[in-house]
Amino acid sequence: MDPSLYRQEFEASIESLLGAIYADFSRANNVGAGHYDPNEPLLMGCDFNRNPMCACVGQLQGEKLVILREFVLIDADTRMLAQEVRRTYPRMEILCFPDPTGSRSQNSCMGLSDHAILRQSGFKVKAPKAPWAIRDKYPAVRMFIRDAQNRRRLQIDPSAKRLVRSLASLEYAPGKSVADPKSDHGHMSDALGYMCLGIAKGLLPYKLGVSSFKMCGQ
Repeated sequence: MDPSLYRQEFEASIESLLGAIYADFSRANNVGAGHYDPNEPLLMGCDFNRNPMCACVGQLQGEKLVILREFVLIDADTRMLAQEVRRTYPRMEILCFPDPTGSRSQNSCMGLSDHAILRQSGFKVKAPKAPWAIRDKYPAVRMFIRDAQNRRRLQIDPSAKRLVRSLASLEYAPGKSVADPKSDHGHMSDALGYMCLGIAKGLLPYKLGVSSFKMCGQ
């Protein structure tokens, strides 16, 4: 758990829903150069939005989630995002944790869903049939930023500037438990949120701490 959820659940604390959603995020402690580990598969979280279309790519390295790169495309669709990611990582296996609502077919994509487009590009899509609850997404990210044992398990490469800015700046809408819909900081943090939820909800095809060469069922 993140510290806020721990205080709420075990210390009967009434936690404020004002200000920063990711209040424990720290550029000093959560941002640092990331290095690709060839022994671990790549993970990608993505948020389907035409302007901007956002995704982040990282790896679980031990208990740490290391974000290696972000992708931000303006006036783009899912096919364009998939092509851009594949130009950067042409032959690597990528486990993709997208917005679950992307399973719906779209007339603008020749009847294909966003998930189907990702699969066509060689991504292994990991998403539930129903949308994630917002009340689960924020704690899933906060758990990696800083948990109740004061461990910081999220490391973001400095090149992922939009993700860093999103986590540092996203705030609650006044009087509500969700992000301000007028904010432009939500899309990239949502992309990370889908990845963190996939990990927290057990959608990885392998156990934590076990490399891709020892995937379950292989």
